[in-house]
Amino acid sequence: MRKRLVLSAILVFLAPQISAQEEAFYQLNQKMAESARQGRYEESLSFAKKAVETAKKEFGPYHDNVVAMLNSVADIYVSQGKYSRAESVLKRVLALRTLTINDELLSKNYADIAAAMRRLAKLYMEAKKYSRAERMLKRAMKMDETARGADYPDKASDMNLLITLCELQNKSEAAAPLYQTLLKGYEVSGTGDSVSSAVAANNLAKIYMENKRFKEAETLLKKALDINEKNHLPTDRTVAISLNNLATVYTNEGKYSEAEPLLVRALDIDEKRFGKDSPDIVTDLNNLATVYSYQNKYADSEALYRRMLDIHAAAAVPDDKEIAKALNSLAVTYSYQKRYADAEPVLTKALELTQSAYGPDAPATALALNNLAAAYLSQAKYDSAELLFKKALQIAEKYLPEQSMIAATSLRNLGSIYESQGKYPEAEDFYVKMVDLYNKVLDKNSPELALASNDLARIYIAEKKYAEAESLLRRSLEITEHNQGPDHRNVSIYLNNLATVYTNEGKYSEAEPLLVRALDIDEKRFGKDSPDIVTDLNNLATVYSYQNKYADSEALYR
Repeated sequence: MRKRLVLSAILVFLAPQISAQEEAFYQLNQKMAESARQGRYEESLSFAKKAVETAKKEFGPYHDNVVAMLNSVADIYVSQGKYSRAESVLKRVLALRTLTINDELLSKNYADIAAAMRRLAKLYMEAKKYSRAERMLKRAMKMDETARGADYPDKASDMNLLITLCELQNKSEAAAPLYQTLLKGYEVSGTGDSVSSAVAANNLAKIYMENKRFKEAETLLKKALDINEKNHLPTDRTVAISLNNLATVYTNEGKYSEAEPLLVRALDIDEKRFGKDSPDIVTDLNNLATVYSYQNKYADSEALYRRMLDIHAAAAVPDDKEIAKALNSLAVTYSYQKRYADAEPVLTKALELTQSAYGPDAPATALALNNLAAAYLSQAKYDSAELLFKKALQIAEKYLPEQSMIAATSLRNLGSIYESQGKYPEAEDFYVKMVDLYNKVLDKNSPELALASNDLARIYIAEKKYAEAESLLRRSLEITEHNQGPDHRNVSIYLNNLATVYTNEGKYSEAEPLLVRALDIDEKRFGKDSPDIVTDLNNLATVYSYQNKYADSEALYR
């Protein structure tokens, strides 16, 4: 597919007298640009090549006009998708710029070489040769820093281009320090409150979120929101997007009460802008409904999910994929309320739509099978659940390693079926496979790995394989402390579980300090009179009794 190309003619103030060759050059330049504007690229290319030869004769082989025409030739080739020819021309330009260097090296020489390198970098990017583009752009930037200083005028533009190249190569870790440098540059230049700074802060926050660095992401998104509120009207769509982004971080941090007002405000902005029945408010509805569910505000959550379904159904061409996603979210709300019988028909419909939209062997279908099977499992319909979980696993295994998470979920759910029936050896087999798969595809500090290790440890405890369980629970505890800090609720859970192993082994003196710490975490989180600390009290009281510390035990039981 050809790209529309607009070439600008070289504008020149004509002297009273001009040579015939010069006049011919400018006429060829004008004809080239006019042909390009009309989409006659072969004709434009012919004029450009003639202009190159004319410029060489009239102005000399290294003149800027020669370079300008060669750049135009390359642009025409790019518009025709002839990247290798464009590359040859631009390499010729780079050689010309290099050859102009003489004994007296000027900053202009560096700047001209940098410009030639930058054009090559953009060509490589256009041709999807991203690593070559990255290397060439870095060379251009280094050259410009030499010519025009470390903070040369186009530095921000180059940084953004370099970031784009990193992201196109899925090198988010390499992009992060570039964003940091870019943000620092905005602050130094006095444009720290600019829209560009807000965009950079938002994009860096996205990288941090992908790496679960939520605190750092939160700081950046607060900054982005503040900038956008200063630069836009309070009802602007950009403000709504910033509100949603910050609320997403709060949601991941479990700060649901802080996320909710942001999402309510974002929804209000978008409803006023697009209307209450617009597809453009679906993301707002989904995000707010999710936060309502996490706060046990199920009626509010269900109402929003039903609004989403109504919006999708009213579309001129209903999108089965989006309807299936909304149905699944509604079913999750039912599951939180243990309304599994209500969730089952909703998930059945979601599976039908997913199979129709994606196909019977698609990863999305595997996920839908898992969801419906989970509803069966929660109703003790073990045979139906097992059948669907196995189907989901078969599909996911076709797409490994890309669909490792779906495969691992299927393995976990199959393990749960056998565990709930007391079939521990069968459950162990599936849980071991799940842990092995996570070890292959996830980071060693992945929260999913902590949860999987805990699941397998639970089976080992039931089988009295305490040494194996202890090792896994220590790992779960270490991962969770690394990711969520020493006082997180999940740390308390793993402390209790590890203490249970020690208790079963008769290692009461080792169990006690873990349980004391767990109780301290939960008392600070829930309060000393909360029902949520009863398990902590019971476990610690039991260990006190086993050590003949009856007074301490009695005080906790009371």
